[in-house]
Amino acid sequence: MEDAEEIALEEKYEKGKAERSIEIAKNLLLKDIDVNIIADSTGLTIEEIEELKAKIENSETS
Repeated sequence: MEDAEEIALEEKYEKGKAERSIEIAKNLLLKDIDVNIIADSTGLTIEEIEELKAKIENSETS
């Protein structure tokens, strides 16, 4: 049973870590930081950051 609990805890930790990376990327994009720097800093891919950037731009024009 411990293995299932450990796996669940690890998955929860990884999800939280990914969500935090996205929040950091959003903040850096709003400060006009270069996408490559954001990718290096957060571990997100350039494609993920570009998608995030597009979402931010779309929400600003709505």
